[in-house]
Amino acid sequence: MKITLVRAFFDLDKDFYFPRFVNESLALEQLTTYIKKYHDTVAIDAVMEGWNNCWQNNSNSKTIYRGLELKQLVEKINLSASHERRTS
Repeated sequence: MKITLVRAFFDLDKDFYFPRFVNESLALEQLTTYIKKYHDTVAIDAVMEGWNNCWQNNSNSKTIYRGLELKQLVEKINLSASHERRTS
């Protein structure tokens, strides 16, 4: 079985935004390592992969998002799924 674990981007209120450090997701890494013993597992960390990417959604101008944009995240998930179909 192929499993894809995802840590999605996070959002911040634009009025209270301040640059902050991005922490590793140790829980994601630990869970991925454990599950890899039994299944083909991929972890996608949208925050770390897009740590320097801040963006806004047109429908909510008061929120800033940090990490991979939704379209990029969906592409990575689809790429992971297409790899599964090719290797099965």
